[in-house]
Amino acid sequence: MAAILTVVLTSGCAGADAALADVECNQTDSTATCCLKMNPGQYERCGVTPPPQSAERFNAAVPKLPTRQEKEKWRKDICTPAYDRCIDAGGGSIEGRVWGETQCKACFEACMRYGSWPKEANDKPCPGA
Repeated sequence: MAAILTVVLTSGCAGADAALADVECNQTDSTATCCLKMNPGQYERCGVTPPPQSAERFNAAVPKLPTRQEKEKWRKDICTPAYDRCIDAGGGSIEGRVWGETQCKACFEACMRYGSWPKEANDKPCPGA
């Protein structure tokens, strides 16, 4: 019994910290369990290896993938200013790939598809890059 008392006293589970804790240790608790009851989450202090993270905790730390709407907004935020520069550079007067489309519109569509303003679209340069 004296050996157990020595282990408990040297582990930091008894003393001032134990007196302040609401949780009490019982006879079925190991020294480490008692220490963790007195010092929740302080695995190193109790000489215990922390448990592996659960999948739920791990997934909470992983950022969410953007939604389709968020991706479209980000792309518009990138492509719209480049489209305006294209128009200012004279790309609005260059014919695009189909009747009624300008080169700037073709470049804008490519930008929305790939997420960055292209150097060219339809084998024609994209002004304003």
